[in-house]
Amino acid sequence: MWAAGGEGRPDTFEVALAAGERRLVRSVMRVGGAEKRFDRTITGMTGGALGPAKIEALKDRALGAATWDDVRAMEGVREGPPVNLSRRQKAVTDRLMNGLGSDSLAREARARYEEAIRAGTIKIR
Repeated sequence: MWAAGGEGRPDTFEVALAAGERRLVRSVMRVGGAEKRFDRTITGMTGGALGPAKIEALKDRALGAATWDDVRAMEGVREGPPVNLSRRQKAVTDRLMNGLGSDSLAREARARYEEAIRAGTIKIR
């Protein structure tokens, strides 16, 4: 996957994270505690509807579509609920959610995400 306009520059392109880079991001998340906070936040936003195995699968898919710009944009998201996202973070999240695939897990994740926005569990600041 290519993402146009890396770092806000319309004339650049950034490639999605390679397998080693995805492992690096996951490792940094794990060491810094962000992975557990992410899991708790997703569990809280969905009322526990997405179990640990589904959350792991979705993280892998999202990181497979993410770029370094996406990773940097998502820094600073705090555990919720509510989860407060900047407009940039919301745009990244929307793009990653749309890139999860078309199977039942992807459809369920998108439905839960949209439900969380409507319910105010995710807020745009």
